[in-house]
Amino acid sequence: MDTAELKVVIVRWYDAIAHASWHIPDAELPLCITVGFLVAETDSAVEIASTVGEEMAECNASIVIPKGMITSIRESDAEEETVH
Repeated sequence: MDTAELKVVIVRWYDAIAHASWHIPDAELPLCITVGFLVAETDSAVEIASTVGEEMAECNASIVIPKGMITSIRESDAEEETVH
């Protein structure tokens, strides 16, 4: 895949939490926002990378997010995007 074909996306998703010490239970999940290149997608997950190789043979600094945790995913024009 040519890097010119890659989509830059903004993904809003809930992360899981693991506790290994005493805490007050509240079962609240943190809402996360990830911005990057959509480098892979299956029926159950997406992979978002912050860095891709020139010919897209490899990527770096990526995260695989289960689709069940995603609240929204939208394509972004990286040249026009600003964060508020």
